[in-house]
Amino acid sequence: MPTRALALASALLTLVIPMTATAEDHLRVQRFAADLSPAGASAVKAGGVVEGLWTGPDGGLTAAVRPERGAAVLLRLGADGQAARQPLEVQGALAGAAPRPDGGAVVLTEVELARVDAGGRVLARRSLPRATPGPEALAVGEAGVWQAFPDRLAHLALDGADASVKLPLFPPPKECTATPQPGACRWQLETGLLVPLRGGGCLVQEALVIEHDASGPNRTVQAALTILDTHGKVLAQALLGKVTSSLEWFNSGAGQNLAGAPGKFTLVRRAYQGQTMVKLVGARGDDLLVVVREGASTRLKRLGPKLEERWDRHVQDGSAPALSPAWTRGILLYSGNRWVEAFDEQGTPGARDTFEPSGYDPSELRSAIGQTPAGEWLLVSW
Repeated sequence: MPTRALALASALLTLVIPMTATAEDHLRVQRFAADLSPAGASAVKAGGVVEGLWTGPDGGLTAAVRPERGAAVLLRLGADGQAARQPLEVQGALAGAAPRPDGGAVVLTEVELARVDAGGRVLARRSLPRATPGPEALAVGEAGVWQAFPDRLAHLALDGADASVKLPLFPPPKECTATPQPGACRWQLETGLLVPLRGGGCLVQEALVIEHDASGPNRTVQAALTILDTHGKVLAQALLGKVTSSLEWFNSGAGQNLAGAPGKFTLVRRAYQGQTMVKLVGARGDDLLVVVREGASTRLKRLGPKLEERWDRHVQDGSAPALSPAWTRGILLYSGNRWVEAFDEQGTPGARDTFEPSGYDPSELRSAIGQTPAGEWLLVSW
């Protein structure tokens, strides 16, 4: 299971925590027309390691950059390709950043949490308490930073109204409480999927792993989702993925599963199947878009505020590194493997195509999606 935060650039509040310690990132922008035909490409040096990146409705993008030397900066790349750098007046090495609705940002460093305006000036700040051991994952949102520890989830708020909740969050299902218990259950926090939401809340994924009491394949995994508000109150929960069981008949001599009447065989066993994991989350108004791996299939689902399913569509399999943000006209998924797929708000498939970048493989990088006012799509990789 992943243990580091992934690039969730498609969420309403985009968080990027780097997975590699490169000396400098390059921002590579691939442009697509509304029909997803290639419309050009460009690249710019970030001037350091990108610790947070988000796109805007004006067709530009903003990156929080930690240079090798000197103060952190906000790099703004306009729709016209012009770059502007503004110093971030924060203390300590930059560790993460996320946008705020007012055009400013929340910035995390090794020593403090700060709210800055669009020009990088600090409007509010607080020191970070020391924790030993430190958190396994961090997720910066518009109201503070979420921290995942082995036994708890904490929210350090900019206004000082901190919260802490015990893990696991999801109550055990009946399969784990029946008597006699049919299998051994355990929860595993997916620290790679800790998603800040609008208003300062958070979506948390936990993996429910059950070792069933069976002689055949018996390990199943389901995705348990929980939405918390800034105070740690549970607003919604849902368990994604189904567990099925079947009887498998074997020939005692050949040791293979054969078709036919059970009376012809001398060995039978019960097997359990079910492997589900959420790979990517994006906001869509009050709803959420989730990319889910279910067995051998990858699905794009739209979930309501209570995590109820509105629609479900099959999508191209891949690493699924980016979903379009909430404000775009239509939905775009970059599935990895150089696939881009478009959908309308009801999940009706639109254009679908591949592209051939020059000199890099975007599926191996972090990515974010943007859109210009004219409807041109942007895929930013770094």
